[in-house]
Amino acid sequence: LDDEGNPEHSNFVEGLVLRASIRPDRDALLLELSLHNESERTFHSVQCDGGSLRVDNDEFAGDGVIARSFVMVDGSLRRMSGLPRAHPLRCLYTRDSVGIDIPAIVAMQSRERPHAIAYGFQDASSALANSIGGHSLQSRPWFGDIRPGETVTRCGLIRFGVDVWRLAKKLAEELAEFH
Repeated sequence: LDDEGNPEHSNFVEGLVLRASIRPDRDALLLELSLHNESERTFHSVQCDGGSLRVDNDEFAGDGVIARSFVMVDGSLRRMSGLPRAHPLRCLYTRDSVGIDIPAIVAMQSRERPHAIAYGFQDASSALANSIGGHSLQSRPWFGDIRPGETVTRCGLIRFGVDVWRLAKKLAEELAEFH
């Protein structure tokens, strides 16, 4: 939806089926997205938003939420508030726009600390932040071309802890192991 609540997208893809799973782990949620092509045509350059990590509670919402949100750039977390933004409350981060790492890893720190969350998908080539009507982060996995009958799967993680920088670094190492 745009700023006025109107739908932004009116074209829907037929023949591409999304399957998603979430499994709990000790300090994480293990995510899996699979796209299966049931059509007779090849889908080219497929990317998925990967779901929206939305934390609507007092610890993560409110004033300064963009300053407490991060994206991985050159192996280190950068505050989203310090990066160029296309819109004050919503922004797409790519390698071309701000030089984010691939896979795209996003993270947020609670207002009072010590709670932190890091989120990412393997092969994610961009990330989104949206603070309109709440606050959400997205890691957007790249699926590439999907031929008829083919299924392509991407794995992701939501990691919970206290140190946002350690979480993001550990998450980057774990996502590298998925290849």
